[in-house]
Amino acid sequence: MVKDLLQSTRPINPSTREVDLSTWCQSFQSAFQTANPDVSLKIDLPEQRLINTDPDLLQRVLWNLSLNAVQAGEKLITILMNSTQPDLSIKVIDGGPGIPEDILGNLFVPGNTNRPEGSGMGLYNCHRVTSALGGTLEVKSGNAGTTFHIKVPLKGGENNK
Repeated sequence: MVKDLLQSTRPINPSTREVDLSTWCQSFQSAFQTANPDVSLKIDLPEQRLINTDPDLLQRVLWNLSLNAVQAGEKLITILMNSTQPDLSIKVIDGGPGIPEDILGNLFVPGNTNRPEGSGMGLYNCHRVTSALGGTLEVKSGNAGTTFHIKVPLKGGENNK
């Protein structure tokens, strides 16, 4: 909680470099499944495997979105990646109960949470990080689950130096 709060006040300065998505996804999947052994995490990779981004910031966003699904009780998370110029599209999909309407409307507002132990800073920080990468973060949620849709530039965002 303290880490999320501190992160929300610091500027985000991406450090972009060429990233092989295949290697990066294997590492991410292994680390996430080690930390969450009862969860199945499936990743579908795009044809274009080399992108320019900040892999640490991208990992932070995907980790938080995946962990939120786990905390909502989901045991299967699917990450679909698709590269179409000029963006990498990433969808984090779960089949859980969905996000309540009263939370959904202000999802990226600091402090907005429905978990008693939650800080309400995780999704706010995901939105900030995605913006710093030059991308967008949107959500669709309903009874059939939740999908977070991230778009980041394949060649790094305009905020990236």
